[in-house]
Amino acid sequence: MSRPTVVAIGEILWDLLPGGKQLGGAPANFAFHAGQLGADAVSVSAVGDDADGREILARLHALGLTTDYIAVDPGHPTGTVTVSLDAAGVPSYTIHEGVAWDFVPETPGLLELAARADCVCFGSLAQRSPATRATIRSALAATRPDCVRVFDVNFASGTSTETWSRRRSGGRRYSRSTIRNCRCSANCWAWRVTT
Repeated sequence: MSRPTVVAIGEILWDLLPGGKQLGGAPANFAFHAGQLGADAVSVSAVGDDADGREILARLHALGLTTDYIAVDPGHPTGTVTVSLDAAGVPSYTIHEGVAWDFVPETPGLLELAARADCVCFGSLAQRSPATRATIRSALAATRPDCVRVFDVNFASGTSTETWSRRRSGGRRYSRSTIRNCRCSANCWAWRVTT
């Protein structure tokens, strides 16, 4: 039996926590865990041509993940999220913009990968930028009809499903029939997209 091909498209970044930085990004985490479960898992993203980007590539290699689909962008820095805690220990997040994963390029290799994927995971956060949103949509259009599409919704505080849907989904409708809370945070759900 062959291993399923799982493709995760979107952000890869450093979470800058009070105790130090940690590799993050929901799609990258999805790819890592899919690989741990036996899938041929691929992360598709972009890092800057900087020390943080080189460190991410080295970490992915150490974890056994391919970096063949991680673009190195000389014009934008590697993504970071600054995490701070208030007096009660409640975290707040500053997701920095204009970073490499906001500019994930569409390539012929990515479209070929998407065409053979058994599962594609993508999220709402990476679609904040037109460039990465276009890449995600092209990759999804290249998938087979039986490809499972996992839509990871990342709601900011005070943002409803309808608000996100109107502003970010381009009018597409998503089924809630297979919502599963991935438990990475109170505001994160994994959705299977039905088109």
